[in-house]
Amino acid sequence: MGLIIPDIVIHTAGVKAGPNLVAIEVKGYWNTEDREEDETNLKRLAAEYGYEFLFRVELRRETFELIRVTA
Repeated sequence: MGLIIPDIVIHTAGVKAGPNLVAIEVKGYWNTEDREEDETNLKRLAAEYGYEFLFRVELRRETFELIRVTA
């Protein structure tokens, strides 16, 4: 498994122990990539680096959906 780089992070840079607060993956309606892979990657980040909050943002044509991912 390779390096995971989420689209948005809120953390202490360069400190594996944190605090690592939020990791977010963002996908637009035009993107056909697997969302399950995004959730799996977010869960790996939580397990490896202790991120407290994980989210996916789905961008729709006229709106968006914020989805909480549980580790």
